[in-house]
Amino acid sequence: MASFRTLSNSYEAEILHGLYNYVPLFIIRINREGLIIETQGTNRYLETTLDGINGKNIYNLFPNMKDDLVPIFEFNHHTKFKCSINTNPLKIYFENYAFPISDSEQNDKQAIIVFLDVTEDVRSREDLNEKNNELKAIFDAIPDIYFRLNAEGFVLDYKSAILSDMYIPREDFLNRKIETFLPTKLNVKIKECIKETILKKHLVTMEYQLEFNKTIRYFEARFFPLFNDQIILIIREITEKVEIQNRIIEKEKMLLETQRIAMVYSFFWDLVNNKVTYTDEFFSIAEVTDIEHYSVPKSVLKIIHPDDQKMVLAEIYKSLESLDNFYMEYRFLMPDNRVKYILSKGKIKRDKLGKPIQMLGLNQDITLRKQTELELITQKSELQKLLNNIEGIVAAQTNELRIAKEKAEKANQAKSYFLANVSHELKTPIHAIMSFAELGKERLEKNDTIKIKEYFEIILDSVERLYKLMTNVLDLSKLESGNEKFEFSNSSLCSVCKEVVEEMNAMLDQNSLILDFKFPDFPTELYFDRCKIAQVIRNILYNSIRFSQKNSRIELEFINGNFHRSEKDSFDGIGFLVRDFGQGILQDEAELIFEKFRQGSKVKLGTGGTGLGLSISREIVNNHQGIIFAKNHSKGGAEFYVILPKVKTNLVSLKLKEDVKQND
Repeated sequence: MASFRTLSNSYEAEILHGLYNYVPLFIIRINREGLIIETQGTNRYLETTLDGINGKNIYNLFPNMKDDLVPIFEFNHHTKFKCSINTNPLKIYFENYAFPISDSEQNDKQAIIVFLDVTEDVRSREDLNEKNNELKAIFDAIPDIYFRLNAEGFVLDYKSAILSDMYIPREDFLNRKIETFLPTKLNVKIKECIKETILKKHLVTMEYQLEFNKTIRYFEARFFPLFNDQIILIIREITEKVEIQNRIIEKEKMLLETQRIAMVYSFFWDLVNNKVTYTDEFFSIAEVTDIEHYSVPKSVLKIIHPDDQKMVLAEIYKSLESLDNFYMEYRFLMPDNRVKYILSKGKIKRDKLGKPIQMLGLNQDITLRKQTELELITQKSELQKLLNNIEGIVAAQTNELRIAKEKAEKANQAKSYFLANVSHELKTPIHAIMSFAELGKERLEKNDTIKIKEYFEIILDSVERLYKLMTNVLDLSKLESGNEKFEFSNSSLCSVCKEVVEEMNAMLDQNSLILDFKFPDFPTELYFDRCKIAQVIRNILYNSIRFSQKNSRIELEFINGNFHRSEKDSFDGIGFLVRDFGQGILQDEAELIFEKFRQGSKVKLGTGGTGLGLSISREIVNNHQGIIFAKNHSKGGAEFYVILPKVKTNLVSLKLKEDVKQND
């Protein structure tokens, strides 16, 4: 920066040096065209700006300054003016004083401009005006009454949004003491508040009440000290607030009384300060008196039953980690070893960062309820036992009735089938016997021996059919009554099957059937009644022959493995299956055909058979602890399975029991 040393011999230069040394100013010397000749002082805004001016002409920085400097260059007068510059991000304000000078080397007139930075003062005034405007807006928006008082309590100014809130006409209270238009009983208290506000320079508050039309209204007066020993008095009606507070107090009393009746207490755990507070009922339920002692959570834990402490802590930690509500039951252990059951419900509160800061909730003494529940559980258990006994008796009787009913229905149904089938079977041979006996009698007189022989053959065949029918009925009767005698021995199931097949070859040939006998590749030695099992094989083969079409085949093969009597009962066994390629069995009749006097619906009446063969077979197999069943196969026709157990212990035991029964 240039200096004013070139003017050191002049009076003006001495003045400038003195100003520069003792006053924080920025000084610029310019010529008539506005070119900056030299500068003195420090102002970072001006320095930065001047360094950036092209040609350093002050009028480029302050275009309006040329008009402000007219008195200097035209009339040789001193002048004062204001200016400002915009900087990023602030606007800088200056107060300027300019005067003319003469350069000894040049006749051209020059000027000195003194810049005084008043930005801070301008901003302070702006802030003050803004705050005053904000304060005025706030006071205008407040619905309360406020007064400005001096130290003696005289009203200097007032404001009321609602004129009806004034106690006297507005022209009557200016320049009067505030206590003169308030009730007399408030005068002393108001004077004390004004005195305390002036002396201590802090806010003073008082509350009072007044009666309006026999209604009590509540008010709050606030005294604010001002800097010049004046006071702002704000009067606000708080009737609604007081009424709400009174209702809250009343509700709190009711709540505490309700908690006492319900044996409930509230608790509040300040997690930051680790302190717990309770409502009064806690001390009655916990039977303690030292309030301060139990404000520490660890002290409360000691009241809890030792067996429940870990559970309670675990639930609390779980709730704190998850910030979920908690719900638990535990026990208090009293000094005399009495137990109280407590139901606890609560929630966690957290701060803006999610950190738990409070735990609050309700605890209820549910001892009486718990004891009642235990008694009810005991009574319910005893009642359930009684009901179970009754239900057992009823169920047994019902089951017996159901079984009896089912047996009666089956017996009645069996009787119907028996009558339908057996009556025909009886009637046909009997009718044949009677008819051909009569014919034989007639032919006997004519000596027609050929016809007589034919008639006797028919009579003999009919008698055989009757005999077979009666034999089956008697066999089934003995099997069902347990009077049938079994002769168990070690025999080959394959050899028995082979004997029966050879026995029935004539019937197979007569029906143009081929029997494919598949010899097993495993031994078929079992412990069984050879004669009875042969009867089973015979019955099954007879059925297969009856329902097979001519010129078809029947297969007999052996099976070995593990089989199931039921879902829970399995055994190792050896058996055989007979497969025909006839009309098959209806799906819902696979079990029905093993019942007494029952035949499949595909069997036409009068086609032979009484429906006893498969029933007898099932009884025989059951007495061997085996299984027999039928089903259709994929190629058409039916399959009959017979499986006998490999182990003979049960069969030996069964035989011994039968021998004992017969001997008795």
